Order: sequence, then structure tokens, then C-alpha cells
Amino acid sequence: RRLDRAVKGSGAVLRKAQRSRPMNGLKAMTSQVGHQHFDESRKGSVDAGKRADKAILDHNTLNIVPFRLKQIKIIEIIKKGVLVYIAE
Repeated sequence: RRLDRAVKGSGAVLRKAQRSRPMNGLKAMTSQVGHQHFDESRKGSVDAGKRADKAILDHNTLNIVPFRLKQIKIIEIIKKGVLVYIAE
């Protein structure tokens, strides 16, 4: 399965070659963040001494039909070890 990238606001699907697999999208927003920000010593993996911001979702983003990604709900958000959001 591949995720479709849409042109912002238009909803038009870009070419197949520009689609991304769900795991690649997840890695880009998690484990690769430290590298992207030249900050691997503090971000990018769950290790002692590293930042551990976390979002708890109601569905597994890797096992959902791509067009349903927008329907995923946030249950909790933890930032710098502090619960900053909890769904009602």
C-alpha cells in the first residue's frame, strides 16, 4: 500500500512515483527527525536521556486504509514527559 500525496487544498493526487509507503512516512516523523535536525544525540529514538514526545492514536497508522488516515483520532499527547492533551 502506498499513501497518496495531494496538492494542498486541491485534493488532486500526484503521480504514483511521488507516493510514499506508510512506514517511510512514520520514520520521517519519528526515527529520522534527529538526523534531519542534526540532533541525533537528543532526538529520533527512545533511549535514556532523549526527548520522548509521544502521541497516542486510536488506530495503527500502518494498518489503516490510506484514505481513512484523516479519521484517526488523537487520544493523548505527551510532550517532554508531561501530558499536554487528553481526549474528552
